Amino acid sequence: MNMLRLSIAAIVTALSLVFVQVQIHMNSLASTNSVEQDEIQSTIEAYFENRYRGMSILQLEGFENLTEQLSDGDTFLSAELDKLEIEIQHAKYNRLRYSQYEFFLNFKSLSINTLTQVATVSVVEGHDVVFEISEVISPVDPIISSMRNLEHTIVLHKVQGEWKIVSDYYEDYLWRLIRATGLSADELLQSMIESQNQPLSENGIQIVTSCSLPADESTHPYNRSGAVVYAHRWATAAPPYNHPPYDDFTNLGGDCTNFVSQAIHEGGNAPMVYYSDCGENCVGTLGWFYVDVNHRANAWNNVTALHDFINQYLVWPRPGIDDPDGPGGPEGCDVSKDSAHHGDIIQYEWEGGAVWDHSVIIVDSLDMGNGDMYHLVAGHTPDVDNYPFNLFNYGDASKIYRFIRIERIDGYVLVYLPLDIKNSGGTAMSQPQPVYQNPYPAPMENIQEPVQMSPYPAP
Repeated sequence: MNMLRLSIAAIVTALSLVFVQVQIHMNSLASTNSVEQDEIQSTIEAYFENRYRGMSILQLEGFENLTEQLSDGDTFLSAELDKLEIEIQHAKYNRLRYSQYEFFLNFKSLSINTLTQVATVSVVEGHDVVFEISEVISPVDPIISSMRNLEHTIVLHKVQGEWKIVSDYYEDYLWRLIRATGLSADELLQSMIESQNQPLSENGIQIVTSCSLPADESTHPYNRSGAVVYAHRWATAAPPYNHPPYDDFTNLGGDCTNFVSQAIHEGGNAPMVYYSDCGENCVGTLGWFYVDVNHRANAWNNVTALHDFINQYLVWPRPGIDDPDGPGGPEGCDVSKDSAHHGDIIQYEWEGGAVWDHSVIIVDSLDMGNGDMYHLVAGHTPDVDNYPFNLFNYGDASKIYRFIRIERIDGYVLVYLPLDIKNSGGTAMSQPQPVYQNPYPAPMENIQEPVQMSPYPAP
């Protein structure tokens, strides 16, 4: 099969992944007995090894010897195994088996109650994975998909001299979906079986192959490559993983759309659209802009609002905007899956209703033959880069996508300068890339003290 890459190449190094490798970082563990610490670490490491090995062989790996055989531990184990079974079946249907993997554990804190013999551990997970589909797409140089910054709170209990896991709380994409839909494991599994041969849902949206926008002399091309460069740079960055001055919305409903808006603005050459007379607090106002967490448009960080803003090119700018003839931001429309390209947006609706739940930005589009496009995406909550786009859908209740094409940008052109971007391996890629001159100085106000800014992208 002749595979044609239609977008810019993802900025990755040629990593040498071993089949199983774990990296443990001990940053600031609380003072405790080194033997206890080692035992707890060993239990948690084995727990993650079992999870990853299960995704590599597509079989459930037993955790019984690692979990407490009491009510709390059994409840956790049952729920986790149900979730892993869903992941395994989904991987089988979509060729998402882990062909190669490397995972990372960063232990942030450990506390032990010596009276109850209960330990609470804060650990951050990350990984680099070669999915089976990546080897199909690019057998010589498989695509490496990355995830970072997934926080776990793991509780253990010492039982008969051994530390056993009682619970593991974390919020990845599947747990978010399960909690949003309220579906059981059996319901999700049945839904996946029934939906395997069904086409992607269009959710009642009129799908087109291109946007027929009226002529507008105030517009300029969307810098797709710049948006992708920004997405690669910040998708899996260590916290604070949003480029200053943008706040982190992870604990405010999710950071996904905030991140997509950043890429479109900072990298895609799209000026913000401000709304006048917002007063002291202008959260949820019209327009498309960000000053700080208390001064932002709804479209900046809300999934549905961003979609509506981009699609309402005949309406924006509206009366009430500071300059009615000024910038209108990104303009576009909903298109078919095979008409979307790098720099465009994919949104997911998980609950089968009117509320859309998740946004990602396409960083690569690959032709699987006969125009069948396979997309790789970057995003936040979870923090991923070069991830298969269909990894975020499970079954009929969530198999609803919309692909938003950004056709052009309304407003002035920002300033571009040459820039060297370093990839994850430290090799400089010398090519013209934008340094973005933000015409709005207000966003800098939320930085509490001077910080050394990274060279890309400077607001």
